[in-house]
Amino acid sequence: MRFKIILSLLALSLILCGCSTGISQYSVTARDREKFTSKDVSVRDYSNATYVIQTKGGGQIACINIGSKDGVTKGAKIEFYEIKVKNSKKFEILFAKGKVIDVSQSTCWVEVNNYETANVMENHFARLAADQSITLGEKFKNPTLFFKKKQPPVKK
Repeated sequence: MRFKIILSLLALSLILCGCSTGISQYSVTARDREKFTSKDVSVRDYSNATYVIQTKGGGQIACINIGSKDGVTKGAKIEFYEIKVKNSKKFEILFAKGKVIDVSQSTCWVEVNNYETANVMENHFARLAADQSITLGEKFKNPTLFFKKKQPPVKK
């Protein structure tokens, strides 16, 4: 069984690197490829994770390592989390949220909500929030958000 797995891994690595010599003797099925390209959270790769580079004002403002080249815009919502391991399973625990106030090409500055209790520090993980919609409270702070701006018609 181990030998078959090793052969499958070898064949997959040959396929991925583009080496085609002698590959016909190994059988790799679509099911084998799915095992190695799993999007399971427990197998998530954290080597390219977004993290806090620098903080100012006792954690009130944090600089993270993603910017406009990654699709971040001013006003985007950011979540700060930490990774805990329990019974050999990884859990992402959300502990703070924030809003982007300044964006450069490769970094952005985030204003942290409730920074006194959040205690955001360097090397904490961060990510773009899945829900980027505007809350009702944010609309009351800025009433112009109640009215959607209509785009002018495109002239052909």
